[in-house]
Amino acid sequence: MKKPKTPEINPEPTNANVEKKSWFNDKLMPAMTKFASQTHLTCIRDAFGILTPIIIGGSISFLLGILIFGAGGNLQTSLLGLLAKAAGAVTVVGDSGHGTSWQISGGWLIANQIGEKIFQTIFDFSMGTFALMIAVMLGYLYAKKRDLKSPMFVAVFNLVTFLITAATFRAEQARFNFFYDSKGMLAAIIQTFLVIEFYRILANNKKMLIKMPKQVPPMVATGFSLLIPVALTLILVSSINTAAWAIGEYGNYDITSSSGAVVLARGEYGFVGLFYKTLSAPFTALISGNEVGLGFGLSYQFLIGFFWFFGLNGSSVVNGAYYPFLLQMFMQNADAVSQYSYAVADAQNMLSVINIQFIESYSQTTGWGHTGALLIAIGIFGKAREQREVAKIAAVPACFSINEPVTFGIPIMLHPVYGVGAMFAMPITLFIAWLVVGPIGIVRKSYIMVPWTLPPGIGALLSTGFDWRAMILSWFCLAVIFVWYIPFVLIANKYQANLNIKSYMDTGMSRDAALAQIAQDEVDYQEQKRLAKEAKIAAKKAKLAEKQEFLKLPKAEQEQILHNKKMLKMEAKALEKLASIKTSKATSKTILVETIPYGGYKIRIDGKTVASALSDEKMREIVGKICQANQQTSYTLKNINGETTIVELDS
Repeated sequence: MKKPKTPEINPEPTNANVEKKSWFNDKLMPAMTKFASQTHLTCIRDAFGILTPIIIGGSISFLLGILIFGAGGNLQTSLLGLLAKAAGAVTVVGDSGHGTSWQISGGWLIANQIGEKIFQTIFDFSMGTFALMIAVMLGYLYAKKRDLKSPMFVAVFNLVTFLITAATFRAEQARFNFFYDSKGMLAAIIQTFLVIEFYRILANNKKMLIKMPKQVPPMVATGFSLLIPVALTLILVSSINTAAWAIGEYGNYDITSSSGAVVLARGEYGFVGLFYKTLSAPFTALISGNEVGLGFGLSYQFLIGFFWFFGLNGSSVVNGAYYPFLLQMFMQNADAVSQYSYAVADAQNMLSVINIQFIESYSQTTGWGHTGALLIAIGIFGKAREQREVAKIAAVPACFSINEPVTFGIPIMLHPVYGVGAMFAMPITLFIAWLVVGPIGIVRKSYIMVPWTLPPGIGALLSTGFDWRAMILSWFCLAVIFVWYIPFVLIANKYQANLNIKSYMDTGMSRDAALAQIAQDEVDYQEQKRLAKEAKIAAKKAKLAEKQEFLKLPKAEQEQILHNKKMLKMEAKALEKLASIKTSKATSKTILVETIPYGGYKIRIDGKTVASALSDEKMREIVGKICQANQQTSYTLKNINGETTIVELDS
C-alpha cells in the first residue's frame, strides 16, 4: 500500500496570505509599537529600571544581615548563631506556638545588635523609602517627557507634594514614614501624573508667570516666574489631602493590618492613606491570593511572550502595567520577613507566592521563553545546521538570561513553530513553581531580590534565603520546558526543510532536483567543516612545533625574537595612529629618536615616548610624519652609547 504524501507545512502563498501579511505590517505592528511606547507606561518602566539596583542592594544587605548576624530573628540559620551555639551561649525558648527560637546574651547579643543595625538600616532606607524614590524618579522622567523646563526641579517639587499627601497625623515617630515604602508606591505613581499635569497646565500659561526685570539674574527670575503655578499646585494638593483626611475622620475608616489590628486610626492619614485603604491595599490583597495571584502572573508571562513573538521587548511593553504590583508583593514579603522572621510571617500567611523575584527565579530562567532549554533541544534534536550554529553561539549568553541572539538569530520572533512554543513556556513553569511553592508548600517563598542575570538556580537559591529546594525547583522547571520544546524542534525540522526545498524550487528546480541539491549542500558543508577542523588542528600543531623549536634556542636568541615581535606590534600600532594625525601649531618641541638594546628605536616628543619602530626604514617614515605634523625640520638621533646627532629632514 502506497504511503500518503505528508502535506507541506509551508504552502505556496495565496492572495489571502499576501493580504494578511500586508495587514500585519501596516496595521498590527504599528499599533503594537505605539502601545509599547505609551508615555505613562514607559515612564513607569524606566523609573523602576533605574531604581532596581537600589532594591537589589537593599535585598542583598538584608540577606547578609540574616546569614551573618541572624537579623530579623533568624539566629538559627546565621553564622553568629551557630558560633554562639558551639560556644554554649544559646538558650532555646518557646516562640508563641511557632516552634522554638534562640536567645543569646553578653558579647554575642552585642554583636547581633550591631550587625543587625548595620544591615537593617540599609534595608530600611532603601526598600523602606521606595515610594519617595519613585516620586522623584518618575517625576523627573515624566517632566522630561512633557517637555517641562527644569525637570529636576519638577521632580523635587513632586516629592514635596507626595510628602504632604503621605503625612500621618500621629504623635508616634514610628508612624511618620508608614507610606514611604511600597505601601505608598501606587499612590505616588498616580499622584505624580496628576500633579505634574496640573502643574504643566499652569506653567505653560503665560498669564500665570511672574515677569521680572531684565536686571534680575536668570536663576532668580526663573524661580519667581513659577511662583504662582507652584503655590496653586501646593494649595490644591493640600486641599485634596485635607478632604481625604476628613473622609477618614468622619467616615470612621481605620487602616488595619492583616490580623485586624488598627495601624492608623481615622483622622491619622490623608490622601495616600485613603488611597491605600480603598484601592491599593484591597487590590494588592486580591492579587496576592493564591488563585488570583496565579492568574495575574500567568497573564503577565503570556503577554511578555506574546509581544516578544512580534519582535517587541515584552518586558518593556507590559512592565509599566504589571511591575509595580509584582514589586509591591515582593516588598511586602521582604518587609514581613524583616519584622517577624520567615517562619512567623509564613505561618501567619503574610507572604505571597507570586512576585517579581519569584517569576525571575522560576519562570524566566535563561531569558524569556526559557530559550536556554530550546537551545539544548536544538543541539540534540535539531537538524537545521544554521540553527545549530546559532545555538552554539547563544548558549553562554543564555546562561545569564541574555537571549537576543536566540530571539533574532534562530529566530523565535515571528517563527510559527518556535514562537508558539516560547509563548506558552513561561506560563507552564510559573504554574509548576506556584504549585510547589504555594499549595504544596515544600519550597520557601521569595523575599530577597537578586540580579536577573544569575545562572539558573542561583537566583532561586539566594532569593529564598538559601533554600536548596528552590534551586532544584528552578532546574526542574527548565527540564520540563526542555521536554516541552522537543516536539517543536521536530516540527521545526520539517518546516525548515520545506523552506529550503521551496527556495530552490523558486529558482526553477523540480522538487527532486531541489532535494538532491540540499543533500549535496549538506555534503559540501560537512566537507568544509572537516577541512576547517583539520586546518585548525594543523595550525595548533604548527604553533606547538614552533614553540618547541623556540624553547631549544639559546636564551639570548629567545629574547631577541620576543623583542622583535613586540617591536613589530608597536611599530604597526604607531603607523596606524599616524594615519590620522593632524598638523599642530609650530612650537619648539624636541623630537628624540633613541636606539634601544636588541635593535629598534624609541621615538619621544619632549621626553614622552610616542612611537616605536624596529627597522631603520620604518623609523624614518614614522619620524618624518611626526616632524611634519609638529612642523619640525630636524630631530635628534641618540645611539646606544649615548652619542647624539642632529638629523635634518629632506626638504
